Amino acid sequence: MQHGERATHVWQHLYNPVERWEALVGRDIHSLRSESERCGCPPFAAEDSRKGLPREVASRCVTLLERHHDEYYGPAYMSELASKSTLSGRQRKNPRRLLCCTPRGVLVSVGLIPPISVLTALRPDPTFKDFSGSDADYHREARKRWSKGVHMAVPSTWKAEVLQELTAASEMTPSQTSEAWSLAWAIGHARALAAANPEIRIPLHAAETHLAHHRVRVEQLLEGALRIEPLLSGLEASLHAGQSDEAQDKLFALEDILVVAEVLGFTHHIQHILTDVSRQVAPSPSVLAGFEPLAQQRLEVSGPAAQQLWRTVIEASARVPVRALPAVFDSWLARLEEIGNHLVQGLAQAGEHFEASARVEPLPVLGRPSGQFTVRLEGHCPPGWRLRLFLVDTAHPEGEPLPETDYHREEERWSFDNWRLDGPEDAALVIALAAPTLPEFPSLAEALNAVAAIPDARIATVFLIPSSERTP
Repeated sequence: MQHGERATHVWQHLYNPVERWEALVGRDIHSLRSESERCGCPPFAAEDSRKGLPREVASRCVTLLERHHDEYYGPAYMSELASKSTLSGRQRKNPRRLLCCTPRGVLVSVGLIPPISVLTALRPDPTFKDFSGSDADYHREARKRWSKGVHMAVPSTWKAEVLQELTAASEMTPSQTSEAWSLAWAIGHARALAAANPEIRIPLHAAETHLAHHRVRVEQLLEGALRIEPLLSGLEASLHAGQSDEAQDKLFALEDILVVAEVLGFTHHIQHILTDVSRQVAPSPSVLAGFEPLAQQRLEVSGPAAQQLWRTVIEASARVPVRALPAVFDSWLARLEEIGNHLVQGLAQAGEHFEASARVEPLPVLGRPSGQFTVRLEGHCPPGWRLRLFLVDTAHPEGEPLPETDYHREEERWSFDNWRLDGPEDAALVIALAAPTLPEFPSLAEALNAVAAIPDARIATVFLIPSSERTP
């Protein structure tokens, strides 16, 4: 995580009691917050606060928060990323980011535009009170939100998620809030999928019958337990702060509450959520740029109440200009998606370290900007390993191998600076491959096919885009 972001995310996530980072960092979070208050940080106004760090805080407070990042928060999310069980996929709302779901229920967003870094690390915001906070429950919730948020190589992943929950919930007598939630959640999402997926209809009917037998108890357990206000407050804070990953997490949570409320007939909750979200997104905050593909995908698998939510998001995001990645990238990004966790190993894998980044800067001519941009690629690669770089752009859609004779390598450091972008609209994708042994390949396609079968291989991707065009 970049230095300028560390203090805010420690304040917003590590310190937040509902995320329960104690077991992940091995320290009592209350004691860390108390230490920060003694150092001049403002106290938390409420346990469910999702507001970011106030702008005007003492420098010693920021210094302490950054130290807590380096000692606790950072090592925890990097350790989670390094797990072989961590799931990763390119985000549907922004393919320049990965969304990762770790075994202990941490959602980690990784920015692929240089400098490659962690953008946020959070545990999903609970949708109901009395959430157990166990690693297993956090992971189950994080996996659902990960499935919603990524461009899936296997389209049936969301259906399988719903079907699994539907079967499990139908076998439990709902005596706790979590059990009542699971049953209503599974039924609501299954209803939306049943028309296009006949195999869901039989287990859905069984679950509906189960709910009918226990409906009074389910309604009693959930009526006052839904965390609507903290989630609405958190959404507003994330929209105001320009935090797209936090906003996505809140929208997914609110979608689920709408689904449950619709199953149980809680129309007052539905109306309140839809009205407040509509108010919040009416100004079309820039953070919603790129949300349209995500909202459209959710719209296609949602029931009536959730559809209203996503239509509101689509209308707001459509008013925010966003630069799309060149279409030529799509097939290569999909292929990298299939290869899977190699994408984050250069960032998180313990052991051999491999990474790639880039600096894209205006090229001056006689002291004035020329309209062109210089590119410097650099990174780490284990000494003795073979390194290959391929560049993809509109002029080289099949992937152009960059000459190995132009790489500069010194121990584990490497660099390549023999490339330029022709203007602010130019863009390219560099795919870096490394392995202990890596034969010559006539094409990028053959290289990726081979690397996918090499256990020790590493893959890193770098977008070359002029800095003024790196956002949103």
